This record gives sequence, structure tokens and C-alpha cells, in this order.
Amino acid sequence: MKPQSQLRIVLTLALVLLFAPAARSAQSQVKPTTTAKPTATALAINDFLSQVKNQNGAYKAADLNRSAAESYGDEASLQLSPTFFASAQLNSDAKPSPFFRYDHIENSSYNVGLSQQFSFGLQAKFSYQFSDTNYVGIAPRYYEARPQLEATLPLWRNAFGRETRNSIDAALLASKAKAEGYDASAKAALLEAESAYWRLALAREALKVSRDALGRAQAIYDWTERRVKLSLADRTEGLQATAQLKARRLDVKQAEDDERSASLAFNAARGLTSDKVQENLTSINADLVAKWETPKRSQSRPDVEAAKLQLAAAEASATAASDRSKPSLELFGLYAFNSPQKATGSEAIGESWQNDKPSSTIGIRLQIPLDQSITDRAQSGWLKEAQASRLLSERKLLEEERDWNDLTARFSLAKEKVRLYEDLELAQQQKLEHERTRQKAGRTTMAQVIQFENDFEQTQFARIRSLAELLNLNAQMKLYGVAYE
Repeated sequence: MKPQSQLRIVLTLALVLLFAPAARSAQSQVKPTTTAKPTATALAINDFLSQVKNQNGAYKAADLNRSAAESYGDEASLQLSPTFFASAQLNSDAKPSPFFRYDHIENSSYNVGLSQQFSFGLQAKFSYQFSDTNYVGIAPRYYEARPQLEATLPLWRNAFGRETRNSIDAALLASKAKAEGYDASAKAALLEAESAYWRLALAREALKVSRDALGRAQAIYDWTERRVKLSLADRTEGLQATAQLKARRLDVKQAEDDERSASLAFNAARGLTSDKVQENLTSINADLVAKWETPKRSQSRPDVEAAKLQLAAAEASATAASDRSKPSLELFGLYAFNSPQKATGSEAIGESWQNDKPSSTIGIRLQIPLDQSITDRAQSGWLKEAQASRLLSERKLLEEERDWNDLTARFSLAKEKVRLYEDLELAQQQKLEHERTRQKAGRTTMAQVIQFENDFEQTQFARIRSLAELLNLNAQMKLYGVAYE
């Protein structure tokens, strides 16, 4: 056999032995994966949010504040609730009298009753009075008892109970607005937690992509180094492969740091401090999001609802203040039974319910503030506050409409971008595999393979970013009553 033929056979066998392991290694590394490494247990998004509700301090505090605001808002209604009252007093008076020679007078009196403010303005009071009077030093000591009914009816200020009703409505609406604000804070905590969930899920996927790319870069480096040592490739290709490998190692380190940071945020949302998450999270892809329909909102955002309630409360307060600045004109009356002065308390109480010796009073009271400028300025302030609340509410409605239109447009675009990126990722993978085949046949350069490898990896990261954008939009839509699980 000729020496040239022997050399050709040796070179062929060397190339076969050189290419075969690297080809198998590179082929096994090219296939992309989009799911995180399986862990001990699976944790769905709804289960995670349940943990957040039970363990997240910000959410629990906002929820408690919401409940508290709803509860103490009822305090204003106490104005219309019946009230029990009672009093007792002991008096001693040693002032001399020109008609009677006594040492001093001792008097004890007791009063119990019920009062009621009605929503139409009437104030009513029923009471029972009992007194014991003793002239120390002379014989007289007597007892009196007196049931009586009092009523006051406003005719100008608070006529028909306008001031009372509006002040109660203002307090109730203000508490509801406050509760709605805390509800918005609670929902914001849940949205932040949901973002942390998807951030970790996608950080794990990005880490897997980086490790796959590192594996492929390692295979290219090993293969290129062997060829350079056999003088089958230029040293330039070896330097390119080395730079590619170091860049991929740096990418893995960055991806690991991102995953650790996402784990911290994930655990912080459920009240933990660890940076280790053992559970396996839900994966998402274009096939799943393609089933999501065009969103339709079913409610207003909590901040918009709060602005509406604040407007209603401000208008009610302004109306109540307007009535409060008016002159007070009241019709009042009293009717009571009286017992004669009796020697014993039981006799006085027994005869107090006889109507043969009644007392009655009827009258009218008028009060007019003399410095009208003060009331005018106060009323102007209340009206300005109501006007400011109206402008704020209108602005919130405009912003809500603008944000919703922008949200739906971005949501539709994000869905399409996810689908297109998945298609592009498949095309980039096929392109890379084809170029590697051509490179093995000596029909292209290592630089071209590395370029196609970069294109494939960047497309994978772009797909992950598009998923993150879509999931963030999905979380925001929950404020409008739209949710895709």
C-alpha cells in the first residue's frame, strides 16, 4: 500500500474518533427545555396565594384595616340609636331663710330615662325624677316623683333631619372609602406576590436555558480544542470557543443570582426569609395562553371605587355643613305628671302617675350667628373640598379607561409575541442544528456556529421575557375582575 493511502486512512480514522463523541454531546445539548427541575412537591399559583393570605404581614394588616374601617363606620349611626341616661346628686344648703328657722337643707335627687334622636329631626326624651328634701332642724321632710316627656323639633337648621342624615351619610361613606383603600392595598400585596411567583418560575427557566447553553458551549470548546491540537483548525477558532465558554459561564452565574433573588422575593411574599424554594412551580407556554380570550372587565379598580365614595362623602359633608351654618329655630315642649309632696318615698312614687296635677311647657327658641362671614368661609371650604373630590373622581375614571384600553391592547400583543417567539425559537434551533452539520462537513466556520448559537439563546430569553410581560398584565387585569388561571 502506498504511503499516501496509509496516511489518508489514518487521518480518516482520527477524524471519525474525534468527531463522534463531540457530535453526540452537542446533539444532546441542543434540545431546549422550558421546565424547571422537578422538586419534591408542586405548588400551584392559587395554593401559593393562599399561603400569602395566611402568612403575608402586609396583606393581613391591610385586610384587618379594611375590616376595621367597615366596622367603625357604623359609629356614626349611634346618633339615631336610643340612649339611656341616669344621674344622682346630693345637695346641702345652709343658707338662712327669713321665714323658717332651720339649720340647713339636705336634698337628694335621682333621674333616669331614655332619649332618642329621629332621622326626621325630632329629639324626644322620657325621664323619671325622684327627689328627697329634708329641712334639718325643723320637721318638714318630703318626697316628690315626676315622670315627664320632652320634645324638640327643629324648624330651620336641621329641618326634617337634613343635617343629621347628611352627617351620618358622610361618616359612613368616608369609612367605606377608607375600607376600599385598604382593600386596594390588600389586592396590591396579592398582585406583588403573584408577580414574585412567576418571576421565580421564569428565573428557573432562564437558569435552565443558561445551563443548556453552557453545556453546548463546553461541547464546542472540547471539540475545537481537539481539532486545534491536531492542527485541523486555526487557533482563532479555539479562542472563539474559549470566549464563548467563558461568556456562558458568566451567564449561568448571573442566572443563578437572579434565581436566588427571585426565591427571596417568593419566600418573602409568604412570610419566610430563606432563599431556597423546594417546590416545583407551574410552567406556562403559548398553547396555554392561546386559550385566553379577549378580556372584559367586570368591576372598577379599587382606587376608583374609593374615589367615588370619597366624592359622595365630601358632598354629604358639604350639605351637612351648609345646614349647620343656618340659624337655629326650634319648637320645644314638655309634659309631666307630678306627685304631691309626700311624707314617704313610696307614696310619692305611687301617686306620680296620676294626671290630676300635670305640668306642661311649650315654647320656641331662636339662635342666629352674628358673624356670618365665618360661616360663609367655612361653607366655601366644604364646597371646595367637594369640588376637588369630584375632579379627582373624574380624573380617576379617565385614567381607568385609559389604562384599561392600554392594558387590553398590550395583553393581545403580548399573547401574539409569546406565540411568535416560540415559533422563532424552533426556527433558531433548526438553524443552529443545520449550521453545526455544515460546520462538521467543513462548509462553514466556527464563528458562524457561535453566532447562530447566540441567536438561539437570545431568542429563548426573549420568549421568557414575553411570558413575564404577559403574566404581569394578567395579574394587573385582576384589578378589573379579569383572571386567567
